[in-house]
Amino acid sequence: MSSEEKKCFIICPIGGEDSPERKRSDLIYKHIFKPALNSTGYKPVRADEILDVGLITSQIINLIIESPLVIADLTGGNPNVFYELAIRHMTRKPYIQIIEKGQQLPFDTHGVRTIMVDHKDMDSVEECRNTIVKYIEHFHKGNKPESPISVASTIRLLQSDPKYAESLLEKLEEIQGFGFTSIDDLGDKLDNLDEKVDDVLKKLDEDTI
Repeated sequence: MSSEEKKCFIICPIGGEDSPERKRSDLIYKHIFKPALNSTGYKPVRADEILDVGLITSQIINLIIESPLVIADLTGGNPNVFYELAIRHMTRKPYIQIIEKGQQLPFDTHGVRTIMVDHKDMDSVEECRNTIVKYIEHFHKGNKPESPISVASTIRLLQSDPKYAESLLEKLEEIQGFGFTSIDDLGDKLDNLDEKVDDVLKKLDEDTI
């Protein structure tokens, strides 16, 4: 995938021209999102930069669904931001959440790891930028994000498919009581455990809501 195709769509409150909301959004975009994304090979795209002719809402939704990465700024509790974030949660694709320090996350997103930032504090800005890079590197290693939707989907799968619930329990039991008598025995156990983990994860990935 070329850098031009490797887009990161930015979900954020933009606000009217010259509004405090727009000024903050521009600062976050310029000093956090762009440097972090450019250094990891992504092209940031914000809704106000979409120039294609057509229905803007459809273009935004397509970017939310198709982009390899999405970053959502939850600052201000903007309803459009949460609507768009929920769409991304449905895809099970990588996403990152940030919010201004001092603001509270709504209940449904409270359990999701979210980066706190004070956009007026340079140290906080740098820390946020570095954390975004670390999250992206985490995704590049094949790790998948969790969301309230993916967790609910996993629970539903385990409830409806006792076979895979049993496989998951076996996997957890083996991890908890992992013992071996020799190097060869250790290799066999690791191979067997990898197969079980891969089997469960593939089933979870294939499941759709």
